[in-house]
Amino acid sequence: MRWGWIVVAIALGVFLPLQPLINAELRRSAGGSGFFGASVNNLVGLVGVIVCWLAFKPEFPSVSSLGAAPWWSWTGGLIGGAFVVLTLLMAPKLGVVLMFSLMLVSQMISSLVVDHFGIANAPVREATFMRIAGVALVILGVVFVQLGTQSTPSK
Repeated sequence: MRWGWIVVAIALGVFLPLQPLINAELRRSAGGSGFFGASVNNLVGLVGVIVCWLAFKPEFPSVSSLGAAPWWSWTGGLIGGAFVVLTLLMAPKLGVVLMFSLMLVSQMISSLVVDHFGIANAPVREATFMRIAGVALVILGVVFVQLGTQSTPSK
């Protein structure tokens, strides 16, 4: 079962670099509004998620169970919206490889902390030497990406 999820993660990773470029094209078509591109992205995503949700014949949550959710559990959409707006602005300026490598290394550092301390109800997974060394190698990779990125005029 785990291999299936690994394949899904890889497939998602293959398509993720296209998202900011697709949204940036919407931004250009909308006269430069990054918020328009992000809004369309999230609206299409919402419709897609609702269709999938309904296809699986969901059990609707009760109002009381939703009310019992911690306040921070409602912030995921804000993080996703910020991701969409900021990546569509950054991709043309930094390039897709540098942008995602910087985001990857910051995600890995943050994930190491989240795992180690069990933040947001994550299962605790110790920040071992090998895990820290792995993140350090990713940081080194980002340095190489930055050194190999030629400065080009941004659009």
